[in-house]
Amino acid sequence: MTQVYNECEHKGGNIMKKWMRTGLMLILILCLSCAAVYAAEKVPRGMFKDLKLTADQEKQMQSLFERQRTEEKKDFEKIKELQGKLDEEFLKDRPDESKIKSAANEIKKVQTKLLDKHFDHLFALRKLLTTEQFKKFIEKGRKMREKMDRDHKDFRPPHDGSR
Repeated sequence: MTQVYNECEHKGGNIMKKWMRTGLMLILILCLSCAAVYAAEKVPRGMFKDLKLTADQEKQMQSLFERQRTEEKKDFEKIKELQGKLDEEFLKDRPDESKIKSAANEIKKVQTKLLDKHFDHLFALRKLLTTEQFKKFIEKGRKMREKMDRDHKDFRPPHDGSR
């Protein structure tokens, strides 16, 4: 991989550097996304233990998460397939930029679809939970994201564009 990267750099490959960096970020996103879906086999207790769910809410929540996992599984498999195509193309001696862009655009479409499903899931949660429960849920999610940001800050590019 380093040899391919050095060849790209030698050939004036600022564009290739950008695409390789994008490819690596897509791999990271894919890994984190897949882990989230496959970890959601049951209602994530950590997110809901402080919400004091009723038995009925817990049952509906289980159904909601199972449906989400089933619906999103195909999308994550499609992203994984497309990521494989990207990897294969990047590893060629002369990667075809149009194939890379095409695969990247397909991944973007699937990710947009997943984001829409994510918001649909949040709307369903909002209907299921009381206002107070949903506020606690959102706050807990915010704290988890902040912790992930702190724990993974060394793996993310700087937000100020200094790279």
